[in-house]
Amino acid sequence: MEKSEKDFNFPFPPYKIQHDFMVALYDVIEQGQIGIFESPTGTGKTLSLLCGALTWLADHEKRIKEDLEQTLANLKLKIDEEERKQITSGNWIDSQYATIQLKDDLMSQKKILDLLLQYEKEIENMRVRKTEKSKWKKNRQKEVSGEQKVNSREEESKTDEDYCLDDALTDEEEPQDENDHSEEKHKSTKIFFCSRTHSQLSQVIEEIRKTKFGESLRVISLASRQNFCINDEVRMLKSSAMINEKCLDLQRSRSKMTSMDEEGKILKRKLAKGCEFLKEKTTESLKEIALTEVVDIEDLVELGKMEKACPYYSMRAAVTDAQLILLPYQMIFHKRTRDQSGIDLRDSVIIVDEAHNLLETISSIYCAEVDLDQLREAHAQISSYKDRYVKRFSTKNLLKLNQLIFVTSRLIKVITEAPKNTTRIIQTHELMSEGDFFNINLYELLQFAENTRLAQKIQGFTVNCSGNLAPKEEQKSATQALLEKLESGQMKKKGQKKSKSTAEEIPPMESESEKKNSPSVVRPLLAFLECLTENISDGRILFCHEPKPRMKYLLLKPEEHFADILKESRALIIAGGTMQPTNELTEQLFSGQISRLREYFFDHVVSADSVLPLIVSKGPNGKPVRFNFTTRSSPEILSSLGMTLQNLCNVIPAGIVVFFGSYDYLDTVYRHLENTKVLEKINLRKKIFREPRQGGVRIEKILSEYSASARAGSGAVMFSVVGGKLSEGLNFSDDLGRCVVIVGLPYPNRMNPELIEKMKHCDSILRPGAGEDYYENLCMKAVNQCIGRAVRHINDYASVILFDDRYCHERIRRKLPGWIRRSLKEAQSFGNVQSFLVNFFRGKRKTL
Repeated sequence: MEKSEKDFNFPFPPYKIQHDFMVALYDVIEQGQIGIFESPTGTGKTLSLLCGALTWLADHEKRIKEDLEQTLANLKLKIDEEERKQITSGNWIDSQYATIQLKDDLMSQKKILDLLLQYEKEIENMRVRKTEKSKWKKNRQKEVSGEQKVNSREEESKTDEDYCLDDALTDEEEPQDENDHSEEKHKSTKIFFCSRTHSQLSQVIEEIRKTKFGESLRVISLASRQNFCINDEVRMLKSSAMINEKCLDLQRSRSKMTSMDEEGKILKRKLAKGCEFLKEKTTESLKEIALTEVVDIEDLVELGKMEKACPYYSMRAAVTDAQLILLPYQMIFHKRTRDQSGIDLRDSVIIVDEAHNLLETISSIYCAEVDLDQLREAHAQISSYKDRYVKRFSTKNLLKLNQLIFVTSRLIKVITEAPKNTTRIIQTHELMSEGDFFNINLYELLQFAENTRLAQKIQGFTVNCSGNLAPKEEQKSATQALLEKLESGQMKKKGQKKSKSTAEEIPPMESESEKKNSPSVVRPLLAFLECLTENISDGRILFCHEPKPRMKYLLLKPEEHFADILKESRALIIAGGTMQPTNELTEQLFSGQISRLREYFFDHVVSADSVLPLIVSKGPNGKPVRFNFTTRSSPEILSSLGMTLQNLCNVIPAGIVVFFGSYDYLDTVYRHLENTKVLEKINLRKKIFREPRQGGVRIEKILSEYSASARAGSGAVMFSVVGGKLSEGLNFSDDLGRCVVIVGLPYPNRMNPELIEKMKHCDSILRPGAGEDYYENLCMKAVNQCIGRAVRHINDYASVILFDDRYCHERIRRKLPGWIRRSLKEAQSFGNVQSFLVNFFRGKRKTL
């Protein structure tokens, strides 16, 4: 179905490529396909994604209702027809049977429509309540704030029984969402929009506000407790794992806790308040605010503080009623996180934005690493914990603890016996065989650790001790010292007696010292063991000794972890500014779904004469330049590079961004430019800036100073790094980036053991030569990301210098973006380079 421009509710008349983008997107979703969309940065890609997908959603919801109503009308006509047949036909038995079946179908369809109408009414009531609440708030602001103090005193006077809300919760359970109930409810179609960072998702919120959809769209943002928590007691922990567990602890503490002495006599019954922000009324209120207003994560946190409501659980409760859900990659790509967040992908549309590094992202999510020090510390902690409470464990739990201690000791043995000063890669079954724990059921062991919250309890137990616990050979003395410390600490507590918990077989050890940001060593161990339960052919174990002895699980085959997403969702959209080359993406994620796959590559909104891409294969001395590993640091190449940069700064106005392959190479070049006085000469023309290795406030300050200098006088030059902070996501529009220079081809280190294993895997599983393609594509995707930093809108213009003779090869050139290839020129001499640049910028100044 062809869509006209006005149908998409674009906030302004779209360019042709934007309109074509939305038409293609609409069709991919409607047909239930997988779409790979490339649209250069600065072409309104995010807005096109939103308007195309939300237009489809509005049409889809309308069609569902119309189809149900039409189906009911048709069934009623058929029933009337069958009832007339019963009167006139002799075969009334068959006719009556047909009538009964039609009536059953009618009741079934009517029930679905009734649920839909009821759902629409609930949403409308929600909007009415929000309007009424807004009026109430305005009146409330006029009242005296002293009432808050009264309420505060009343809250403090409540007894513990007032907080007994979840008596039935056990360690195996996480508090259920407010919307978890057995009542049948209409399930609306959802669009999940995910990106790399929360800041990028906040920009999506801003785009939504520009459109008409923002007036009625039910959109929410999902994030972790670390992003959403407003409880100061929990937020101070910083570590996401500790925040998660402390949050769950506060909720579990609302249930009854019974203390008993050694003889089993009840000492006291206690009810704790739990988290003050997790209350049904306030959580429901914040949920409705989020569903009726377009707010980002920062807004939700502020609203949560105002409403005294938990943003995390409010948003989880809002998932059911939301139409558009914004979330970071991890929450949708990691199955356990997806399940814990209550995300149901059935019949949904998934949009993955900024997806140029999708394969690497999925692989990193499912990787885990543990070092020798962590293993030794974990072994000591678990052993001491077991010795302290050995009489209180059931036989089953004691067995699991002993198994975990044994597995840890075997991992220590394997890693200490691994060859020094080299790397080694083996399969997971080889590790379990060498460690002699292949007969232990790791699934059951991990389930035991999860159900008992073992990592947290051991950490709570350990932080009561000063110093590290000893390794195995010193375990007896370390355990004794730890027990003595605990005993002396208990005796100091006034009126405290030895107690025995009957609530659970793995005793919790709560203490104020848990509030410290003590890193857990048991969690990395469990995460690593979980990786060992993956399919044997999907991963490898890498042994390294630098900077310390360690083991790392490498996921080589991400397709299996993506299979559920493809199976459950209606349509999947993979979008980015630089998606090419796409062959390894399709081979490693969608090999079983090729029939559903569609690829779209859109041009830039700027005209061809607004971009001047040049391949510079020779330096000012007329000799070819190639910045490979063996030649790039030679005096001749460095001298040629210095002269080139100096000449470029003489003819290019405003700002120049120069990208180098690594921080180390940038340091090498910078030292050479200083020693040869070239830096001084460049500085006479343009002020020089350099990307720091560390980001944060410092890089923001440098960017601010660079922006001011680039717009003033003869401009500025920024020395940056491919893959660094400045090569992805930052905007060098207009005078901030009149030229982007890419020095060499930023191939990753070919001797990296992880890369070597990945290339071998591609060759063996995909096809011969796939490993080399993967290696080259890593480089070219990084190049294309750097190119995308300039030319950010239709009136922008810039030059792109590709400084290396390898860019002349057709294999390399065809992996550049289409909007670069259409105008790409190969300079025959450096004199041509200067001539091209002078004419280009002179022409642009005349047209402005």
